[in-house]
Amino acid sequence: MGSTVVVLSLLALFLHQGEAIRCYVCSSQRDPSCKDPFISNQHDHMLTHCSQDNMRNIGDSIPLLTSHFGYHSSQPEEFVCVKAVTREYDREIVVRSCTIPRADTFDV
Repeated sequence: MGSTVVVLSLLALFLHQGEAIRCYVCSSQRDPSCKDPFISNQHDHMLTHCSQDNMRNIGDSIPLLTSHFGYHSSQPEEFVCVKAVTREYDREIVVRSCTIPRADTFDV
């Protein structure tokens, strides 16, 4: 009986991970291949499972993500993929990431 509970718990954990949306996460400030034209089958290494923990870690390494996408760790675990194109002086910056469906800074 105890082993059945453990197996079911592990299965639920894997199913939860499998249900998470995967998005491309990159910034053209760090990786020029993030810009358009973006050929998805050449960027599998940029695919990330969108979860609160992953987004918190990514936000720490790429501060531009949290400032543009309004992500806060207390938000529910519902994510969508987003691409933002901004300008910094005369330079175009493309950021691809996960975000919550509704953020303070914009509505997807």
